[in-house]
Order: sequence, then structure tokens, then C-alpha cells
Amino acid sequence: LTISSGSGNVTFTGVVGGATNGALGALTVNSTGTTTLSAAVTAASVTTNAGGTVALNGATVTTSGAQTYNDAVVLAADTTLAATTATFNDTITGAYGLTITGNAVFGNATADTVTLTGTNKALSVSGTSTINANITTSGAQTYTGASTLGAIVTLSASSITTGSTFAAGTYALTMTTDAMSLGGALSGSAALVIQPKT
Repeated sequence: LTISSGSGNVTFTGVVGGATNGALGALTVNSTGTTTLSAAVTAASVTTNAGGTVALNGATVTTSGAQTYNDAVVLAADTTLAATTATFNDTITGAYGLTITGNAVFGNATADTVTLTGTNKALSVSGTSTINANITTSGAQTYTGASTLGAIVTLSASSITTGSTFAAGTYALTMTTDAMSLGGALSGSAALVIQPKT
């Protein structure tokens, strides 16, 4: 299913892909306005184009393949995304937590950031993480799989937990946190700064 609306908004008011016949195939939404997912989504894949905003209001998006968000993502509820890989090529904001079941790619440009405010709102990734953006959360950050930096990055959280290797490569890494647990080697050839959050 492909929906193209130019600069117009696209709103899904109910459950998508949850009918008797099951999940949708590939879902692509092309809009430079706001795309709102008001309830749960189940599909083969989800792709949005650049230039607009995606409002995730429905708590869950589940795909058997990838999810690629090329425009800014705004969380309006604690959200779980289940995908082979969830890729975010713009900002993520909201006063809510984000759980990713699968691999994750954060950012593709220096202006991209992840900012989760609210009270004790966490970011969790069960698979591998490619981090190209600064990530700030009011709660914990958990990276269960191997993590790789693709840019100079600052991670700011109440606690940071890694479950595998963390490869910074040639990029500087700043970790601003009050608690840290490393489940694998943290490697890199550039500067590493670890500083308290409070």
C-alpha cells in the first residue's frame, strides 16, 4: 500500500493491518505534512519519505521486515517498534520511552538527534545499534547487541548499559550518565569522555 499526499497530512485513525486477513504488505507513506499512526500497525514493512513528520500515537508498529523513517518522528505514547531494522534518518522527540525489538540505525546527518523527555523515559534496543546522532533520555539507555558509532556522539542518560561490544572507531564519544554497565569491550581511537549526569 502506497499513499502519496504531497504536502497534505495523512491520518490512520484505527488499527492498521489488524483485520481478519492479517498484516498489510509493504506500507509506504509519502507526505511532507504530518503522518499520524493513531493505533497499532502490523505490516511487512513501513517507509516514510523525507520532509514531513511522523506522529507515533498508537504504541506499537510491528513489521516482518524493515521500518525506515526518513522524516522526523514524534512519540505521543510509550512506543515499541518491532522490525528487522528500524532506521531513523531525522530526529526523534517526545516525552515517552522507545523500545526497539530488532536492530536500529539512529541518524544520517549531524543535525539528527534523539531526545526523550518526560519522567524516567528510556531507550532500549534488543539488536545491533548504529549510532550517528546524539541521544538524550531522561531514563536509561540499553544497547543489547553490538553498537557502532558513525559520527561524533554524545549519549546522555540516567544509566547506560551495553550487552556486547561498543565500537567508536575514529569518532569521539561522550557518555553523560550516573551509572554504567559494559557487557563487552568499548574500543576506539578518538577521545572518550565519561562524566556524571547529575
